[in-house]
Amino acid sequence: MNFKKHKYFTSLIGFAAFSWLSFAQAATDCSDSAQTENKYAQTQISAKECHALIDLYTSTKGARWKNHTGWNVTEKPCNWYGVGCSDGHVNSIYLYHNKLSGSLPESLGNFSHLVYLNLGSNQLNGSLPESLGKLNEL
Repeated sequence: MNFKKHKYFTSLIGFAAFSWLSFAQAATDCSDSAQTENKYAQTQISAKECHALIDLYTSTKGARWKNHTGWNVTEKPCNWYGVGCSDGHVNSIYLYHNKLSGSLPESLGNFSHLVYLNLGSNQLNGSLPESLGKLNEL
């Protein structure tokens, strides 16, 4: 390979790597430090609820779901597939027939404003988290 072709090839590889990195998105930052003055401006919901969504995604193998659009990629959980919000709280989770597998996390009990939960027709195992019993709106 002559020098001119090698230089072109190296530049092309470098550009491709830079382009991919500039479009890759980081995992969702649910920390309170990510919140601005308006507590919902960054993630739209509290850090506690944001972490519970990430726990659900992780414990049910979210990367393998049929549809996991937005999950743990964007900073707007209320726009994630199957998540509904109202007044700064998660109020519905609809992931019916979405290839969830694994067990449900105890942190599901952090959704104090949850009125609708549908996780039917998935491959979930284990027992229901006791924390679901404290969700009075469900």
